This record gives sequence, structure tokens and C-alpha cells, in this order.
Amino acid sequence: MARVVDPTTQACTSYGPQDRKALLEHVRHHLAWAKTGGSLWPGDHLPGPPGTRP
Repeated sequence: MARVVDPTTQACTSYGPQDRKALLEHVRHHLAWAKTGGSLWPGDHLPGPPGTRP
């Protein structure tokens, strides 16, 4: 069991094994979609590598 505290509201949420299982299934689904040819576009207007000029 994991407990997470929201720093802005101090609300505490508990996560158990079923929550972890659901999250892993969600990630597995997205990775399978990406592997089959889904677009993994990082976004537009990204900065260049460190040490380069625009």
C-alpha cells in the first residue's frame, strides 16, 4: 500500500495492488499501441541540444 500526499491540499490518497495493476495495464496498452506504429511525436518548438544556438 502506498500513500501519496498532495502538497497543495494536504489530502492523502492510498493506492493498493489493484491500482498498481490498473496503471501497469494502462502503460502496457500504450506501449503496444506505439510498437504497432503509433506516432511518438515529442512536440513542436523544442529547444536544441545544450551548447547550440537557435
